[in-house]
Amino acid sequence: MRRERRIAVVIPALDEEASLGPVLDRVPEWVDDVVVADNGSRDATARVARGRGAEVVHEERRGYGAACAAGVAALAGRLRDADVVVFLDAGGSDDPAEMDRLVDPVLREEAELALGVRRGRDRMPRHQRLGTALVAGLLGRCFGVRVSDLGPYRAIRWETLAGLGMRDRRFGWTAEMQARALRQGRALREVSVGWRPGAGRSTISGTVLGSLRAGRDLCLAVGIQAFAARAERIAAAARARRPGASRRTRVSPRAPAADSTRPRRSPGPPRRSRG
Repeated sequence: MRRERRIAVVIPALDEEASLGPVLDRVPEWVDDVVVADNGSRDATARVARGRGAEVVHEERRGYGAACAAGVAALAGRLRDADVVVFLDAGGSDDPAEMDRLVDPVLREEAELALGVRRGRDRMPRHQRLGTALVAGLLGRCFGVRVSDLGPYRAIRWETLAGLGMRDRRFGWTAEMQARALRQGRALREVSVGWRPGAGRSTISGTVLGSLRAGRDLCLAVGIQAFAARAERIAAAARARRPGASRRTRVSPRAPAADSTRPRRSPGPPRRSRG
């Protein structure tokens, strides 16, 4: 519990036996729930998580978004609107000790979604840096804001997360979350956080092919939300152009009032009937 709010952490994991233990050991004591979403690991990831007291949920359908969604579903019914969910990397790239930098702006109602902007990205593989810059630029261009990063380390208010209506189940989850939040006019804040190369080989950014697939999903997620936002603007403009209360209506002619000053025609003498 932090500032009278429940804090939950979701950690999607795939074959993270070597790195997951140290990550869980560094989670702050004020975190109330830790859910490790095992995305079909073939090693002892689940056993390590349970050994550190974390709850484990299994999602066999591969995909970062699928794992995150499974972790979120496990928290349903426990959290109130103002509580906070943190998404954390299982590979050790993110520092759990910096979690307060993301959580506190949300608790202070300075933001509904706090996004970790990773320091030290110059150490990322070149294809990962280029892909991140491309998608961040696309996101910023589509929504008219400056976007610095798409990092997985982020904190979001539970009510906001429920209202976003997340759909992506592959690798577009992070970009979809930002795009949906921008589309809905949510308050976002970028927060500087540390980053280091994680243990092991990432299934997303560890290979050029994996990065290309992730980049495809990220761009698609942004494009879908940008198209939906444009359609909403067009519909709103069309509604604004429709005649409303000022629309001219046809008024049926009224009969002259009894005290009208309009001269009346004399009825004249009565007609004689022909007999």
